[in-house]
Amino acid sequence: MIDTRRLSFSIFIFFIITPLILGYPQYKLNNFFFFDPVTNNPCNETNYWTPFDQSTTCYRFVSITPDDTEEKSSITIMLDHNIALSNFTNYKSVLTKMTKNWARYNGTVNIITEKKINNLMKYESMPNETASVAPPYKIGHYCSNSKYMINGKSVNEKGYWTQTSLDESLIYAIDENGKNILAPPSRELGIRPVLEIEKSLLVADTGVIDISDIVKKAEVIKYMNEKIKYDGFIYKQLQGFTVTKDKLVYISANNDNRPKSVLYSYKLNNINNLFKKEYGTTGHGNGMTYNSKSDKVLVIGPYEYSKVYMYNGDSLVKEKEYPKEAYPQYTAIGYDYNDDLYAGHYSKKLFLADSQSMKKLYEFGVQIFEAGQDLEYYNGYTYFCTTDLSAPSKYQTYSFYKKMDNIIYVYDMNLDKNKNLLRILGD
Repeated sequence: MIDTRRLSFSIFIFFIITPLILGYPQYKLNNFFFFDPVTNNPCNETNYWTPFDQSTTCYRFVSITPDDTEEKSSITIMLDHNIALSNFTNYKSVLTKMTKNWARYNGTVNIITEKKINNLMKYESMPNETASVAPPYKIGHYCSNSKYMINGKSVNEKGYWTQTSLDESLIYAIDENGKNILAPPSRELGIRPVLEIEKSLLVADTGVIDISDIVKKAEVIKYMNEKIKYDGFIYKQLQGFTVTKDKLVYISANNDNRPKSVLYSYKLNNINNLFKKEYGTTGHGNGMTYNSKSDKVLVIGPYEYSKVYMYNGDSLVKEKEYPKEAYPQYTAIGYDYNDDLYAGHYSKKLFLADSQSMKKLYEFGVQIFEAGQDLEYYNGYTYFCTTDLSAPSKYQTYSFYKKMDNIIYVYDMNLDKNKNLLRILGD
């Protein structure tokens, strides 16, 4: 039996919650709806298409009608995820093949035009290839829809094509951030059908979650982040934190300067006053843990997740680096006092490692679509936090895979120690 009273999962504050389900006004720009174009029937969120369930033809669509009125009987909607690859030269044939079994459409649906996107984005003029301005509106959650399946395999392609192009030699597309881009016609991106549909056939998605009130109530310590620029960047992303015997330690990053980060520490008996900070090459980071037996803080880094840094728990001085060869694509780490072992995640694998040498003792593969965030290891169980790759909103309160977003996977790491860890990795 796991003693949950001994678990201290501060980082899970954003993950283990009771959702607040709010009402969702229908038929407005960016509202989501379910519809089955194959059977031409309404459907709902209980069984809709995701990479995890491709057996259904109930799809989610996003409204791209900005000025709907009550008297209108139909609106324009766009498929809210990519399920086919296309480029400027073949999008018509791909679109026809993709929608040929849609009952009332039979391959005659279209995809969005650049003019429509321009109007929806409220641009005064078409942005050029170097335009960096973000649109005031986003048509769907682009990042969360970048993952889709082709022949049973996961494909990560960002953005989607429009029907027309500013330049016939280049393709006009929408990238993963909702920005207008020009791209070579050889590059394939996702394709999303656009269709006119009667409102009576649509079922509104009511699953939007707003946890802001919960987060405010659950907030114990305000995120202490100074607004000082280092090399021109403000480091305000909380990547990971841990608690030592007498300190709170956390790392802040900035995606625009991933090799660098700021490590902060505060004494628990004087939490409002900074104990120490270090700006350096610890990198983007992702997770941290505290070894209470050795009084060491371990931090993941740098930005390519190829090293682990060890800090003295008392002085917060960096003492050691575990080299790149040890753990490529390392993203999460945890420590258990009873087993005196580290658990970690790297390159789609979970492993246990010796607490003295960081030598891997055991590992096994994990297949997840989400991004690994961090983990805790306690009493033989690993609690692995993941989130959808999208982060489209302030608290990651909604994504395309709303049933599969912000998950904690629990793995039984209790090994048969009489058989010497069963899958031991060498001497």
